[in-house]
Amino acid sequence: MPTIRRTRTLFALGALAVLPAALTACGGSAEGGEAGAPAATEQSVADACSIVTSGMTEVQSNVSEIMSSATSGDTEALDALISETSDGITALKEQVTNEEVGAAFTDFADAYQTIADLVPQLSDLDVTAPDASETASELSSQASEASTQLTDASRELTELCS
Repeated sequence: MPTIRRTRTLFALGALAVLPAALTACGGSAEGGEAGAPAATEQSVADACSIVTSGMTEVQSNVSEIMSSATSGDTEALDALISETSDGITALKEQVTNEEVGAAFTDFADAYQTIADLVPQLSDLDVTAPDASETASELSSQASEASTQLTDASRELTELCS
């Protein structure tokens, strides 16, 4: 079944190709605040941005491993890394309590989760099934939409945190 593995790898690469740029956009410098330090009352934009910046730097280290696993065809490692990255983004989202930054980061996290959910769906796709082409096209369309949402959320985070 090398065709299924190759198809899954190509899909994963396409869906995840936007991650390095998106994560870099989220990793901009935030002025003020201390990374990870909760505010006494309400979290400021600067504090929330510091949390996002610090956390995304850690998450970003997984991206090169994800891409490497995708290109090597190591689907088990790919699945594990995507899951680990998703868990890291979810944990980071829970730390951001500022409404503005939290809304933008939630959009980012949701778009990433959509992509993460699509990758294993493709692995279950029987490329010999009569509707395989249609299903693959739908999954690709969903990934493209999520990638656009990821990029838009990253842009918003960059604007908020610059």
